[in-house]
Amino acid sequence: MRRCHADPAAGDASAVLCAALRAIAAGSDPVVAARETTQDTRVRAALADVGDEPQVAARAAGRESGVAWTAVAVALHAVTAYADFDGAVTFAISLGRDTDTSGAVTGALAGARGGTRSIPSRWIDTLLERDRIERAALAVAARGGVAG
Repeated sequence: MRRCHADPAAGDASAVLCAALRAIAAGSDPVVAARETTQDTRVRAALADVGDEPQVAARAAGRESGVAWTAVAVALHAVTAYADFDGAVTFAISLGRDTDTSGAVTGALAGARGGTRSIPSRWIDTLLERDRIERAALAVAARGGVAG
């Protein structure tokens, strides 16, 4: 993967993800919140693709695969195009290349939208160290007031 973590656009993409998560929690449109948050031209270009599945797929397979703003665009498209957790995350990872990041970001947004009950049991039942992960998630939720 190309160096992107020191790139200011990576920080902007992180802010966009936070804005989208806050919008989901508030019952607002995460895409609108994301687009209103960014000032970076590369992040704006990636977010402009949301809603256009062939363009999102082309971006995920192209030069900007593996950068934060592409992962956020893939995730926002997935959660707006697919009503369920399984469909959204499966779409994101089906694009190939940077599947770990795109899948994780999509899972965060889809999980925020549907809560823990939206995650298929077949995914949770085989999770390594499930108890440790669930304890950590509950501790985070208790500190932040997030409902599961």
